Amino acid sequence: MRFYQSTIGIFIMKLPGGVTCRNTQPVADFSECRGYCPSRDTFNTIVNDFESTCKCCASKVTRDVQIQLSCDNGTPTMHTFRQPVSCECKTCNLESKDAGWEVPGAVPEKKRK
Repeated sequence: MRFYQSTIGIFIMKLPGGVTCRNTQPVADFSECRGYCPSRDTFNTIVNDFESTCKCCASKVTRDVQIQLSCDNGTPTMHTFRQPVSCECKTCNLESKDAGWEVPGAVPEKKRK
């Protein structure tokens, strides 16, 4: 589990007209998936070349969490993000924003408020 001293200001959103909004309160139970997944690059004598097997961390199950952001024009706005509930090793997808590392079946990391 990776914990953070503060989650204040981790969500920043730009609205039309140059308005910037951010969370000014801690995000309760904020977590992310991290850990180790098996990866290797081994020589295959049948094809006479190396073959890669890459497993990366990804959220297995998520839930939507809604938080309030404070905007620099004084108005509040709501923002919804996907919170990991469980994590697993999946085949790596370098173009995925969910790529990372995790232990299979691990509980998501909770970040400190």
